[in-house]
Order: sequence, then structure tokens, then C-alpha cells
Amino acid sequence: MKQNDFAGTGILLRFILRRDRFLLPIWILLPLLLSVATAGSAMAYQNIQEFITELTANPMITSILGPFMSQTVAGVVVWRATGQTVLIVGIASLLTVIRHTRTEEETGRSELIRAYVTGRFSALTAAMILTCSANLFAGLLLALGLIGMGQPIPGAFIFGFTIAFAGIFFAGIGALCAQLRVNAGSAKGMAFTVVGAGIMLLIINNGGGGYTGWAWFAPMAWHRLTQPFAGNNVWVFIYFLALSAIPALLAYYLSTRRDLGAGIFSERSGPEKAAPELKSCFALAWRLHKGAAIGWLAGIVAFGAAIGGIVQSVSDTEGISDLLGNLGGLNWMAEVGNRDAFMGIMIYILSLAISLYAITAILRLQKEETDNRAEVLLAQPISRIRWMGSHILVTMLTTCGLLFALGLSAGTVYGLTVNDLGGTLPRVLGMCLSKIPVVWIMAGLATLFFSFLPRISAYLCWGIWALFAIIEFAWEGQIVSWSIMQLTPLAYAHYTIPIASLPVMPLILLSILTVLFVGVGLWRTSCRSIGVK
Repeated sequence: MKQNDFAGTGILLRFILRRDRFLLPIWILLPLLLSVATAGSAMAYQNIQEFITELTANPMITSILGPFMSQTVAGVVVWRATGQTVLIVGIASLLTVIRHTRTEEETGRSELIRAYVTGRFSALTAAMILTCSANLFAGLLLALGLIGMGQPIPGAFIFGFTIAFAGIFFAGIGALCAQLRVNAGSAKGMAFTVVGAGIMLLIINNGGGGYTGWAWFAPMAWHRLTQPFAGNNVWVFIYFLALSAIPALLAYYLSTRRDLGAGIFSERSGPEKAAPELKSCFALAWRLHKGAAIGWLAGIVAFGAAIGGIVQSVSDTEGISDLLGNLGGLNWMAEVGNRDAFMGIMIYILSLAISLYAITAILRLQKEETDNRAEVLLAQPISRIRWMGSHILVTMLTTCGLLFALGLSAGTVYGLTVNDLGGTLPRVLGMCLSKIPVVWIMAGLATLFFSFLPRISAYLCWGIWALFAIIEFAWEGQIVSWSIMQLTPLAYAHYTIPIASLPVMPLILLSILTVLFVGVGLWRTSCRSIGVK
């Protein structure tokens, strides 16, 4: 490495900081908000020790989340919020790095920038500095938030920086994948595979008691090594720093072994002529979405089967009823029962994940437009409404298929384990299918944002999804009332409402509202300029 290889890093850093001035604060604040909401929820219990005792007595819960490290409110925060928080900063970190490295090369902007006084490593270094600094700042805010709620100072800082180093590790993974693949989509897919492997290692580690050797390789389980509010092991950060440096340094090395715009793994050439089934606009849209849809389908079926297999181990004790029934301060467990309540919560969480798929599928329209592929299609006898409508239709159908597959896999396994397939499968399928209007409304909002504000549609989509999730966490922590929760579409197919008594009219209204959003979006897209960035 030479000094000239880093020329222009400061200017590029300021440039990408300006580009991310709206998105960056969102994922920096999310760990703080999630942890504070979890702490508020834990403080709502009158006897925290009794609450923890009931949890540790249930083998199903400890096998999923692992044992407690501290019998305090702070211990509950670490136990419950770490996995979700690491997932947020990890995904945000790898996406940020890939966006400012591989995506820039794919669009040709890197070549334009490199024509000026910038070094070989300047873009990668600027992206890594921004992402690592954002993670450290997010960890610092998280620590200060817990300290402000009266939690011990050393444990708060150790917890915050454990989350930060997990995000830094995934930033390195994003940088490495950006060197390996030619296009940003493939790089993201490879990076998300690492995230999935981390989740699997977390589950294996927690199932083995929480302190197995797998914790050293799963960033979602690194809190087992640092032990915030318990052992407070500071020396483990040396290991985190060394492990996080490996993919980052490898990314720097590989960047010297390839040409600008190329990847270590080259993409295979496609056929000379398109298949006959690609002659329709809908078929082309399905071809573009098929890979992601199949990947999501495999993951959803696997998670559904796993949930159906473990739900029978949920305890019927009163303590677990108090745990689940305390969410939001509502007495809903008496109508639902422990096992159906657990199933409902898991389906609810996975439906939120499927809504993320719906948003990304709609935002594919933005990429098609900015990369000028839409312009090529629209030069043919294809209307804008037909082009856009085909992508929307594929998105709506695939989300229905994902929710149906989730209900089928979870309901079948659950029904077989309790020897009541005929009664259990329809009930679980109903839980899943009732989430279709909720997922659709997110797709409708994404369509509306893309049609009217294409340049910032991604920020608006992720922002509205994050806002709904924050309101959900705040309601569970009894920070906001149910009337505030009803401002989100999540309230109308909520897990606290038994499927047998779920009102149908709000779901119909959500579906009508989705049709309205899509219709307005199609009209707006047919009127505005295409390809204007």
C-alpha cells in the first residue's frame, strides 16, 4: 500500500456522508430505541426476579434465547434485545459498504471518480470509516441510553460496544463480498448468507447452553463472551477487533487483484436468445424476482417447520402466560392459550420480515429505472402501466405464496406433533393469511413512494417500516397506548387478537386502500418522466 492509494479519502467520506444523511441516523438510533423499549417493558414487571425465574424454568425459551447472565432489568435487555440489535446494525453495515463500493462500480460512478485525484483504496476506506464510525456511535448512544435509565455504567458501555463491534464485523463482510461478486445484488446475497449462518450458530449455541465454542464465531452471540452487567470481560474486544479485521484486510488485498468493475468471481454468460416464455412483460418480471422469491420461500418454510416443531414444548404454566400476556398490558392469553400465543407471535414477526421482501421487490422498479433497463422495455410496444403493474402483481402473488407456505409448514408440523392436524392446520393457516393485507399495504406504500418521490423512495420505505416497528416495541413496553398502535396497519392483524374473533372489515379496508395506493401510483408513473435520477 502507498500513500497515494488513499488520496481523496476525506473528500469521498464527506460525499457519502451527505448521501446517507437521512438513512444513517435511522439505523444509528434503532439499537437505542429497541434497547430502551425492552428496558421499559422489563421495568413494567412488579417482580423482576419472579419473571426471570419463570423464564429460566422453561426449556423452550432458554434454548432459543439462551440463559440469563444477570438477574436484573439490564440482564433482560441483553438477553432479549441483543439478537435483534445485532441483526439491525449488521444488515445496515453490510448494505452501506456494498452500496458505496460495488454499487458505485456497477453503475460506472467509481470510474468517473477515479478519473480525478483519488486512490485505489479511497472509496473502500471512506465506506469503512463511515460504517465503523456509525457503529461505534450507535453503541455509544445505546450505552448512554441505558445509563440514563439507571443501569450500571461499565456494563452499559460493554454492551453498547459489543453491538458496535458486531456491526463492524459485518461491515468487513460487506467489503469482502463486494470484491468477490460483479454486481451488488450477488454481493448482498452472499453477505446475507453469512448473516443467516450467524443466526444458525446463535441458535446452536443457545441450544447448547449459551456458552459453547460456537459463540466465538457468531456475532449475535458475542454478548456471551463479554457478559455485560455480569462478568464485564473487556479483553474479548481484542478478539473482536482481530476477527473483524480479517475480512476487511482481505477485501483490501482482493481489490488489488481485480480490475475496476470486475469481481474475483465472474458472472457466467447467459443464453444468446431469451427463452420463449420470456416474451410477456409478466414473465420477465417473474424472471427478475424469481431468485429472491425462491430464497425467501426456502427460508420461510424452514423457519415455519422449526416453529411448528418447538411450539409443543411451550409450557402451559401461569408464569409463561404472565410473560406473554404482559405485552402491551392486555389480558389476551386466556382466550388464545400459551402455544397458540407463541405461534401467533412468531408468525407476526415473520410477516414483518415478509413485508421487507415486499418493499425490496417494489423498489426493484427504481433500480430498473435508474439503470435504464426500463427505458429499453418502454421503447417497445409496452405501456408504463403494464411494465410497472407486472412487477406489482408478481410482488403481491409471491407475498401471498410466502405467507401460505409459512402457514402450511408451521401448521402441518405443529398439527402432527400434537396429533390434531385437522384442527391445527386451518387455524395456523388463518393466522398467516390474515397478514396478507398488512403486507400488501406496505407494498402499496412502496408503490406510492416510488411513483411520486423515486429518488428518496428507499429512505421513505425503510423509514415507514422502522416507524411501525418502533411503535410496536413502544406498545409492548406500554410506552404508547393501543390507540397509537392502531395508527399502524400491524394492529389489524395483531397476534393479541384470536384468529376466531379477528374482525374482517379492517382487513378488507386495508386491501381496498392498497388497491387505491397502487392505482394512484400507476397513474403517477404514467405521467412523470422515466429515467430522471
